Amino acid sequence: GFTGIIYTSSNTGVISIAAGKLHIKNAGITTITAKVGGVTYSQAVTVNKAPLIIKANNKSKTAGAVNPALDVVYTGFVYSDNATSLTVQPTVTTTAITSSPAGSYPITVGSAVAANYAITYEPGTLTVSKAVSNFALDSGTPVVSSSLSPNGDGINDYLSIANIEAYPDNTFLLMNSQGVQVYNTKRYNNLNNRFDGHSESGHKLPQGTYFYLLQYGSESIKGYVILKY
Repeated sequence: GFTGIIYTSSNTGVISIAAGKLHIKNAGITTITAKVGGVTYSQAVTVNKAPLIIKANNKSKTAGAVNPALDVVYTGFVYSDNATSLTVQPTVTTTAITSSPAGSYPITVGSAVAANYAITYEPGTLTVSKAVSNFALDSGTPVVSSSLSPNGDGINDYLSIANIEAYPDNTFLLMNSQGVQVYNTKRYNNLNNRFDGHSESGHKLPQGTYFYLLQYGSESIKGYVILKY
């Protein structure tokens, strides 16, 4: 500050003043007052919460195995803050249980609390693979990709199903979050009969989470995929 100017803060828990310099402490509202001689100037100041993203890490396991430990990664901490700066730690859960069949299951994160952060959450995916036979490795089981981004960049532009070529007599259908069927095809393959973000009638579907059922032979797999553009 300048000699002769006296600064004060109405809420030193938000902004404190030392040696004429303002120090941001926490999110909130305060009024900064400057006195110069007999004149007083005041200004309300709002310190916004910093954005913080908490994303669930993707996990995998074999059907019949206990769920792996679920964890998260943080993006957005400022200064020397870290996970211990949260007043309430996030919860991380999944709908999959030990007996869940092969498929993709959402990992949901939420409930964290931090006074100085505006928190948003990003889900993860728990991929459950078919159990290995006691006598031979079953490496030909179809595996549905967890996401697609058909934006024309040549990367992940369609929903890939690994090993589906070994099961040409298959049926694949998708439903939106309201349970409405938006895509249904027989003999799905990764060459010329594949889902690229369009419905059966050719309409471009909105991005979001869709739930699938893949039937092949006497087996079936269900799970969800995330469509982004």
